[in-house]
Amino acid sequence: AEIDRANMKLIQFGEKNHTYKGLGTTLNFVFFLGAHLYIAHIGDSRTYLFFREHLFQMTIDHNLGTFINRGLISSNSALKNSNQAALTRAVGLSNTVEVDVLEKKISDGEIYLTASDGLFDMVDDTVIRRIISEYQGRLQDLPDRLILEAKRNGGKDNITVLVSRVVT
Repeated sequence: AEIDRANMKLIQFGEKNHTYKGLGTTLNFVFFLGAHLYIAHIGDSRTYLFFREHLFQMTIDHNLGTFINRGLISSNSALKNSNQAALTRAVGLSNTVEVDVLEKKISDGEIYLTASDGLFDMVDDTVIRRIISEYQGRLQDLPDRLILEAKRNGGKDNITVLVSRVVT
């Protein structure tokens, strides 16, 4: 219900301010409750799980590139030459919003990283994994370190990073 409300407010804002008409945004809502993690996901920001030196991407990017790479739509030359980062799902793009909802039982020591595409477009997952591994003992410094790495690699977009660790 809150996501639907935010969606409608963004659409209404675009209708009143034509400069922003068609404006969309991603959403990753990460919520810990008891022994479970819940994620509501729309767009191409991502949530990763880092556990026992492995990095797992938990969310699926809702963009044209994902559709092409998974063979869900034809990969003709027109599509290959288009903006593959174009969102196929986002808050503010249509009157209804399709949200991926994930639930996972959490375990002690798990580290969750939620980030905008400004991070993972500039920093390869293997490098993200290595940096998380190096900063496990000082997670308070991890977001700044990842943002610095993205900026060193060109920093072409906004870079947002959130880190959580499970302690039971």
